[in-house]
Amino acid sequence: MRYSASRLLVMALLLGGCAQQHIVETGGAYQMRQMQHWYEQESWQFAGRLGVVAEQDSFSADIDWRHERSSDVIEMAGPFGQGRLRLVVTQREVVVDDGDQVRIYRQAAERVMAKHFGVEIPVQAFRYWMLGLVEPGVAYQESEQGFIQHGWRVRYRQMQVFGEYSLPHKINLEKAATKVKLIVDQWKMS
Repeated sequence: MRYSASRLLVMALLLGGCAQQHIVETGGAYQMRQMQHWYEQESWQFAGRLGVVAEQDSFSADIDWRHERSSDVIEMAGPFGQGRLRLVVTQREVVVDDGDQVRIYRQAAERVMAKHFGVEIPVQAFRYWMLGLVEPGVAYQESEQGFIQHGWRVRYRQMQVFGEYSLPHKINLEKAATKVKLIVDQWKMS
C-alpha cells in the first residue's frame, strides 16, 4: 500500500500527539508555597531528559522515574537507547540492572549512583525536588527560583501547568563542579 507524503505527515503528527502530554508554560516563576500540596502525592511518574556534567565524567540520557510509596524505579538510556540502566531503590537495597547483569546493593542509593555515574545525588531528597519541594526535616535556604539543600542549589527554570496546579519542567541542580540539567517532558500522577 502506498501513502502520500502528506498522509504520512498527518499520521506522524497524530501519533506524536498521542505520545506526549502538551506542556503549557505557567508564565510565572517558581513559588515554593504554591507547591505544598504535592507533599500529599504518594505516587507519580515523569519522563524526560537528563544531562550531567561532573569533574570526572559527563553524560546525557533519557530518564523515566516512577515513584511509589515504598520504592523508586529509575530507568535511563543514552542516545539511541544505548547504555540502558534500570535502578530499583527501596529502603533496604538498590537493584541495578544494566541488561547484562543484575546487581543488588545494600547501601545508600547515593553511593550506588556515585559508583555508576560519578555523581552523588541525594536520591531521597531528589524525590521531593522533582515536585518542587524541599525534603522535610532537612535544613534549606530559599534562593532565587528555588532553594539550597544538602549543599545543592536547586533552580526551577521553567514550570508547566498540570491540571489546576503546576509542576517543574526545567530544573537545574548545582553542587561544586557538578551540574545537572533535567527537562521533564511528561508527568503522570496516580
